[in-house]
Amino acid sequence: MDIVGPFPKSHIENIFILTLQDDLSKFAWAVPMINHEANTVAYHFVTQFVCLHGLPKSLVTDCGTEFLSHVFKEVCQLLKIKQTSTTPYHPQSNGSLERSHRTLGDYLRSFVDKDSQNWDTYVPFAMFCHNSTVHTATKFQPYQLVYGYEITVRIHSLEILNLNTTMRTITLR
Repeated sequence: MDIVGPFPKSHIENIFILTLQDDLSKFAWAVPMINHEANTVAYHFVTQFVCLHGLPKSLVTDCGTEFLSHVFKEVCQLLKIKQTSTTPYHPQSNGSLERSHRTLGDYLRSFVDKDSQNWDTYVPFAMFCHNSTVHTATKFQPYQLVYGYEITVRIHSLEILNLNTTMRTITLR
Protein backbone atom coordinates (compact mmCIF):
# COMPACT_ATOMS: atom_id res chain seq x y z
CA MET A 1 0.00 0.00 0.00
CA ASP A 2 1.30 3.44 -0.86
CA ILE A 3 0.33 7.04 -1.51
CA VAL A 4 0.90 8.74 -4.87
CA GLY A 5 0.90 12.51 -5.24
CA PRO A 6 0.45 15.34 -4.81
CA PHE A 7 -1.44 15.88 -8.05
CA PRO A 8 -3.06 19.17 -9.11
CA LYS A 9 -6.09 19.79 -6.91
CA SER A 10 -9.14 18.27 -8.59
CA HIS A 11 -12.58 19.83 -8.85
CA ILE A 12 -13.57 17.94 -5.70
CA GLU A 13 -10.25 18.76 -4.02
CA ASN A 14 -8.51 15.39 -4.33
CA ILE A 15 -4.73 15.65 -4.35
CA PHE A 16 -3.47 12.13 -3.59
CA ILE A 17 -4.15 8.53 -4.62
CA LEU A 18 -4.09 5.62 -2.19
CA THR A 19 -2.84 2.51 -4.02
CA LEU A 20 -2.66 -1.16 -3.18
CA GLN A 21 -1.46 -4.11 -5.23
CA ASP A 22 -1.63 -7.85 -4.69
CA ASP A 23 1.91 -9.22 -5.12
CA LEU A 24 0.80 -12.55 -6.58
CA SER A 25 -1.80 -11.49 -9.16
CA LYS A 26 -0.58 -7.89 -9.71
CA PHE A 27 -4.22 -6.79 -9.27
CA ALA A 28 -4.07 -3.09 -8.40
CA TRP A 29 -6.58 -0.85 -6.68
CA ALA A 30 -6.57 2.92 -6.25
CA VAL A 31 -8.77 5.62 -4.78
CA PRO A 32 -8.33 9.43 -4.93
CA MET A 33 -8.12 11.28 -1.59
CA ILE A 34 -8.14 14.90 -0.44
CA ASN A 35 -5.19 14.35 1.90
CA HIS A 36 -3.01 11.54 3.20
CA GLU A 37 -3.67 11.88 6.90
CA ALA A 38 -3.90 8.62 8.84
CA ASN A 39 -7.67 8.92 9.41
CA THR A 40 -8.32 9.49 5.71
CA VAL A 41 -6.08 6.61 4.64
CA ALA A 42 -7.63 4.22 7.18
CA TYR A 43 -11.14 5.26 6.18
CA HIS A 44 -10.54 4.71 2.44
CA PHE A 45 -8.68 1.45 3.05
CA VAL A 46 -11.56 0.01 5.07
CA THR A 47 -14.54 1.40 3.15
CA GLN A 48 -13.16 1.25 -0.38
CA PHE A 49 -10.96 -1.84 -0.21
CA VAL A 50 -11.74 -4.14 2.71
CA CYS A 51 -15.54 -3.81 2.37
CA LEU A 52 -15.32 -4.64 -1.36
CA HIS A 53 -12.48 -7.18 -1.55
CA GLY A 54 -12.15 -8.64 1.94
CA LEU A 55 -9.36 -8.69 4.48
CA PRO A 56 -5.78 -9.14 3.36
CA LYS A 57 -3.65 -11.37 5.62
CA SER A 58 -0.74 -8.95 5.40
CA LEU A 59 -0.01 -5.47 4.17
CA VAL A 60 3.33 -3.95 3.12
CA THR A 61 3.55 -0.18 3.43
CA ASP A 62 6.35 2.33 3.24
CA CYS A 63 7.44 4.26 6.32
CA GLY A 64 5.03 7.15 5.72
CA THR A 65 3.65 8.70 8.89
CA GLU A 66 0.11 7.84 7.84
CA PHE A 67 0.97 4.12 7.88
CA LEU A 68 3.05 4.23 11.06
CA SER A 69 0.39 6.19 12.95
CA HIS A 70 -1.49 4.81 15.92
CA VAL A 71 -4.76 5.06 13.99
CA PHE A 72 -3.62 2.91 11.06
CA LYS A 73 -1.84 0.39 13.29
CA GLU A 74 -5.01 0.09 15.39
CA VAL A 75 -7.11 -0.57 12.26
CA CYS A 76 -4.70 -3.32 11.20
CA GLN A 77 -4.78 -4.85 14.71
CA LEU A 78 -8.58 -4.79 14.85
CA LEU A 79 -8.82 -6.44 11.43
CA LYS A 80 -6.00 -8.88 12.27
CA ILE A 81 -3.87 -7.72 9.34
CA LYS A 82 -0.11 -8.20 9.71
CA GLN A 83 1.43 -4.87 8.73
CA THR A 84 5.07 -4.65 7.71
CA SER A 85 7.00 -1.64 6.50
CA THR A 86 9.63 -1.33 3.81
CA THR A 87 13.10 -0.33 4.87
CA PRO A 88 13.58 3.45 4.83
CA TYR A 89 15.33 4.69 1.69
CA HIS A 90 14.80 1.28 0.06
CA PRO A 91 11.43 1.43 -1.73
CA GLN A 92 12.53 -1.41 -4.03
CA SER A 93 11.08 -3.86 -1.50
CA ASN A 94 7.71 -2.57 -2.68
CA GLY A 95 9.00 -2.28 -6.25
CA SER A 96 6.08 -3.91 -8.05
CA LEU A 97 3.70 -1.33 -6.59
CA GLU A 98 6.13 1.47 -7.41
CA ARG A 99 6.19 0.28 -11.04
CA SER A 100 2.39 0.21 -11.14
CA HIS A 101 2.45 3.88 -10.06
CA ARG A 102 4.34 4.66 -13.24
CA THR A 103 1.69 2.80 -15.26
CA LEU A 104 -1.11 4.62 -13.42
CA GLY A 105 0.59 7.93 -14.22
CA ASP A 106 0.89 6.96 -17.89
CA TYR A 107 -2.82 6.08 -18.07
CA LEU A 108 -3.85 9.30 -16.34
CA ARG A 109 -1.65 11.40 -18.64
CA SER A 110 -3.22 9.79 -21.68
CA PHE A 111 -6.79 10.14 -20.35
CA VAL A 112 -6.79 13.60 -18.79
CA ASP A 113 -7.84 16.38 -21.11
CA LYS A 114 -6.77 20.02 -21.00
CA ASP A 115 -8.63 20.38 -17.71
CA SER A 116 -6.08 18.81 -15.38
CA GLN A 117 -8.51 19.17 -12.49
CA ASN A 118 -10.50 16.13 -13.58
CA TRP A 119 -7.71 13.55 -13.21
CA ASP A 120 -9.47 11.87 -10.27
CA THR A 121 -12.49 10.89 -12.38
CA TYR A 122 -10.20 8.76 -14.55
CA VAL A 123 -8.64 6.69 -11.74
CA PRO A 124 -11.26 3.87 -11.91
CA PHE A 125 -10.83 3.67 -15.70
CA ALA A 126 -7.04 3.58 -15.38
CA MET A 127 -7.33 0.74 -12.87
CA PHE A 128 -9.70 -1.12 -15.20
CA CYS A 129 -7.13 -0.83 -18.00
CA HIS A 130 -4.34 -2.03 -15.70
CA ASN A 131 -6.28 -4.99 -14.33
CA SER A 132 -7.60 -6.13 -17.73
CA THR A 133 -4.21 -6.04 -19.46
CA VAL A 134 -1.99 -9.13 -19.52
CA HIS A 135 0.87 -8.56 -17.06
CA THR A 136 4.38 -9.39 -18.28
CA ALA A 137 5.38 -11.16 -15.04
CA THR A 138 2.33 -13.42 -14.75
CA LYS A 139 1.30 -13.74 -18.43
CA PHE A 140 -2.31 -13.30 -17.25
CA GLN A 141 -4.68 -10.41 -16.65
CA PRO A 142 -4.63 -9.46 -12.95
CA TYR A 143 -8.43 -9.53 -13.12
CA GLN A 144 -8.36 -13.15 -14.33
CA LEU A 145 -6.09 -14.27 -11.49
CA VAL A 146 -8.36 -12.67 -8.88
CA TYR A 147 -11.80 -13.53 -10.27
CA GLY A 148 -11.03 -16.76 -12.12
CA TYR A 149 -11.98 -15.74 -15.64
CA GLU A 150 -10.57 -13.48 -18.30
CA ILE A 151 -12.33 -10.18 -18.79
CA THR A 152 -13.15 -9.46 -22.41
CA VAL A 153 -12.48 -5.85 -23.29
CA ARG A 154 -14.57 -4.82 -26.26
CA ILE A 155 -13.73 -1.13 -26.19
CA HIS A 156 -10.64 0.87 -27.07
CA SER A 157 -9.00 3.15 -24.50
CA LEU A 158 -10.26 6.20 -26.42
CA GLU A 159 -13.81 4.95 -25.90
CA ILE A 160 -13.12 4.91 -22.17
CA LEU A 161 -12.72 8.68 -22.40
CA ASN A 162 -16.19 8.95 -23.93
CA LEU A 163 -17.57 6.62 -21.25
CA ASN A 164 -16.12 8.81 -18.50
CA THR A 165 -17.66 11.93 -20.06
CA THR A 166 -21.03 10.17 -20.25
CA MET A 167 -20.73 8.97 -16.63
CA ARG A 168 -19.91 12.50 -15.42
CA THR A 169 -22.96 13.84 -17.26
CA ILE A 170 -25.19 11.20 -15.64
CA THR A 171 -23.80 11.93 -12.17
CA LEU A 172 -24.23 15.67 -12.52
CA ARG A 173 -27.92 15.42 -13.35
